[in-house]
Amino acid sequence: MNKARGQQDVTAPSRAQEDRRLIDRCLRGEETAWEKLYYRCHPGLIRAVRYLLGVTEIRDPNLVEEIAARVWYLLLRDDARLLSRFDPERDCRLQAFLVGFARNEILQYLRAERRRRSHEATGGRLLLAGQRSSQTPVDSLLDEFASTLSQREQEFLAQYLLSPPEEESAPPDQDLSPTNVWQRRHRLRFKLKAFMRGG
Repeated sequence: MNKARGQQDVTAPSRAQEDRRLIDRCLRGEETAWEKLYYRCHPGLIRAVRYLLGVTEIRDPNLVEEIAARVWYLLLRDDARLLSRFDPERDCRLQAFLVGFARNEILQYLRAERRRRSHEATGGRLLLAGQRSSQTPVDSLLDEFASTLSQREQEFLAQYLLSPPEEESAPPDQDLSPTNVWQRRHRLRFKLKAFMRGG
């Protein structure tokens, strides 16, 4: 009886060897072989991906098909280079071979999702920080400071301190000397510092 079982093992081709022959036909470009490979392996691949994803699949029902499609793309890419690596001598079925790729694709997907969520959270925090330091509060603060100044000081502030240098025109009083301009700037800076300190 043991001999008969042993003879059967020797004479009957293993399923892994059958898989390898099918792969060889695919590598030769036989379209019917690709179809047979797909119909033989795809349902099992879908079941495996669904199992590996677990609760993740509930959040995105299309994710199972997406992962399976990524696996098939890997197998077809670069003239089926990865598929050609299948070795029946390792006593591994083609289905298990494909599930290995699916596991890697799921891990890559989960890592990418974690990175995406992290970037979104970081981007949201940066957006809030940017809104806090935007021009609107600065403008209102400058308006408040300007309201503490005389009319002439307000004109000087607008003309010499707040406008870009290329937009500076002649001073309100034509007789302001460079020294006088410096003194007024210095005085307004002193007042602004005192205002910012709340003094």
